[in-house]
Amino acid sequence: MASHHPSPSPETFAFPSDDDANSSDEDTSAPPVLVSPIKRRQRATAPGINKQSDLEVWELSDEDIIAAAKTTWRSDAYDHYSVSLQCNFGSKREPLSLS
Repeated sequence: MASHHPSPSPETFAFPSDDDANSSDEDTSAPPVLVSPIKRRQRATAPGINKQSDLEVWELSDEDIIAAAKTTWRSDAYDHYSVSLQCNFGSKREPLSLS
């Protein structure tokens, strides 16, 4: 009757010995490679303009508003978009919002 050896528990790994380096057999006793979790990119600090309302920045140039918005983008993949700013007015032509 063949003896049965239990598998190592998930917390226990058999480390290879120096003799294993010369072996041509497939090494199944090496510990798994641990991969660190993906870290989120640090977001750029938003300039004060991003903390203001649409009406507070209404008089600024479109370029300044768009540049401030781009500082909060999470990826450079968006840089190929052509971005524009639309000024929305109320029924009496008063400033309403930016989009």
